[in-house]
Amino acid sequence: MRSYEFDLFSAFTGTAFGGSHAGIIYDGEALSADQMQQIAREVGAPATCFVMSVDERDVRVRFFSTAQEYPMCGHGTLALMTGLISRRYLDISTGMTENVDLHTPASSIVVKVCHQKDGRIEVMLNLKPAVFESAAISADQLRKLFGGNANDLETSLPVEFTASDFSHLVIPLSTLDGVQSLAPDFDRLRVFCERSDIDTVVFFCPQTVEPGNTVHCREFAPRAGTPEVPAAG
Repeated sequence: MRSYEFDLFSAFTGTAFGGSHAGIIYDGEALSADQMQQIAREVGAPATCFVMSVDERDVRVRFFSTAQEYPMCGHGTLALMTGLISRRYLDISTGMTENVDLHTPASSIVVKVCHQKDGRIEVMLNLKPAVFESAAISADQLRKLFGGNANDLETSLPVEFTASDFSHLVIPLSTLDGVQSLAPDFDRLRVFCERSDIDTVVFFCPQTVEPGNTVHCREFAPRAGTPEVPAAG
């Protein structure tokens, strides 16, 4: 396999070393799925984007974690659009907003891309609303999987399951300390997710570190090769 250059972006952050990382390879059309998986494992980011083609406002891409191919990827899309504009594969002038059709082998979405006057790239994904259904997990199982105060559930809110491009188990806790104290057994959690056909487990609470925020959350995705998601959308 020949060498491939890649860019590395951090999404969901305005500071160095923060956010969720994504690698971008702009000439991925000749790579096989196995080669993409090998490269993504070597890049080591939660997502690596392989650009298959760019035709004006039509982009075809494949997203891989270190362990599997993603049907779609939110933070990867933010990084991808920023990279395509920075590298001039997409021509969106400063101050302009355009819709871009984004296609993966699994799905297609419309992405609204605004090239801000200060040079920043603002990306909005047009996604279907999440549909939730009731789920159940015992306090004993939570303690075994996550330790800390994982069984300190917020009883006024339900434990729920939701699925779109990914499947999530969403668990409300009552305190910020409860969320911050989580210490998962990642091997056991990966087995639990595989058996339950769950991609990620999300904990949240109504208490926050920053006064202007609505919730504080942590998301774990060992099944996808990312033990804890650095920043989630």
